[in-house]
Amino acid sequence: EKDLICSNRFLNTLLIDYRGEAKKNNVHTDIFVEAGFKIEFMREIDIISILGNLLDNAMEAAEHCENGKVSVDLYMENGGSLAVCRIENNYAGELKRDGTVLLSTKEDSQLHGLGLNNVKRIVGEYSGYIQQENETGIYVTTVILPVQENT
Repeated sequence: EKDLICSNRFLNTLLIDYRGEAKKNNVHTDIFVEAGFKIEFMREIDIISILGNLLDNAMEAAEHCENGKVSVDLYMENGGSLAVCRIENNYAGELKRDGTVLLSTKEDSQLHGLGLNNVKRIVGEYSGYIQQENETGIYVTTVILPVQENT
């Protein structure tokens, strides 16, 4: 770890690895972690499942853009009782949906799309909330998790 993005060693390593991968794939990244961002109440495997899936999806979408970009903001809200993860990326093409459910645009969609379902399941286990929104060319995913003390 030669860079310091945040004080949580595990999260710092995850974000540094992600930034390196993005650079290899010519995707510009902006990563902001607010001082005092609390994620220690989560199991590391759950952090990887949530952030790993969301960051991988964002990078993959941004890779297909001329100027691929992903912004990651991790901060606290409501007096420090809510941990917020906001990921914004650009994308090219049209999104495929079945009603309100986003469908995979990957060639073999039968083998894809499970990551987001896992994210939603884990967020639910922490009594959290996930919101996905898009406007032409920009996709935003926000995860809000209540900070759980003494777990």
